[in-house]
Amino acid sequence: MAGGQLHELVSRETVDHIFLILLVLFPLIGLGVRLLKPDRSRQAFLIGVIGLINWLIWQLYNRVTNHYGLDTVKNLVVNLALFTFLGIGIGVTAGFTLRTPQK
Repeated sequence: MAGGQLHELVSRETVDHIFLILLVLFPLIGLGVRLLKPDRSRQAFLIGVIGLINWLIWQLYNRVTNHYGLDTVKNLVVNLALFTFLGIGIGVTAGFTLRTPQK
């Protein structure tokens, strides 16, 4: 590295682009599962919303990081608490949804 400059391995714009692709791709996959396996409508719905949830969480992470700064302990603690509770909530919701018998 010339001059000791650090460079990003992946730019934020690249990640934004990938998450936008997933935002479109996952509902299409969910629709495909729903059409191929009508008895799996709940699973198809969950697959369909993964892209949206991922994009929303990415936006939330960026807002928190931009507010507190990337290299601060407060940012780390806020993101740790936020993602712990989001992960538990999403996991419990998905667990109940997938285990409840369909009519």
